[in-house]
Amino acid sequence: MAGIVRNDLTNKHFNNLWVVSRSNFKGTGKKSVVFYNCICKCGNAALVRGRNLISGHTKSCGCLHTKHGFSNKERLYQTWKNMRRRCNDPRNKRYKNYGGRGIKVCSEWNDYMNFRNWAHSNGYNDSLTIDRINHDGNYEPQNCRWVDFKIQANNMTINKLIKYQGKVFTLSQFAEYLNLPYKALQHRLARHWSIDRIVNTPLRGKQYGA
Repeated sequence: MAGIVRNDLTNKHFNNLWVVSRSNFKGTGKKSVVFYNCICKCGNAALVRGRNLISGHTKSCGCLHTKHGFSNKERLYQTWKNMRRRCNDPRNKRYKNYGGRGIKVCSEWNDYMNFRNWAHSNGYNDSLTIDRINHDGNYEPQNCRWVDFKIQANNMTINKLIKYQGKVFTLSQFAEYLNLPYKALQHRLARHWSIDRIVNTPLRGKQYGA
């Protein structure tokens, strides 16, 4: 077994854990031990001994042993997992805009129950989504709030901005300003219409184009 542990386990999967890299941490005892930096399916980062990965002794970051009983029932739990994946998992398609920019989830919210209690004490319901007030800041109680999807769309860092008559609009704001369906605005922009043409061309029936 000792010979197997010496093999590099990077990029391999063990139960709920994906191995990101070999760690420089050697343990606290006299004998050197091989540890790996891992990402759990729940989005949490974990430092795991190589032998425990191979043997199956460690299957997750600890979330499999969570006793809160809400994980498979609540939309909020999925919000928590997705938030952590965006910040911790380089494989996540949104990682570059979150963890790749240095955005982290505070240590307090590594525990789902802490996050859940904060959410329900701060106006959460299933129609809302989590939003960072400072978009260069971390996910933490003092920097987060619950908003509807319209506000979230306006606050997205990847949102396209449109300048018109000295004002700056996001796509959703501009569509509302023109009283134009959002999809119609997207369609016109995709066809490379000028802003003047977009503004001055009325909708024809239910069409999204000219």
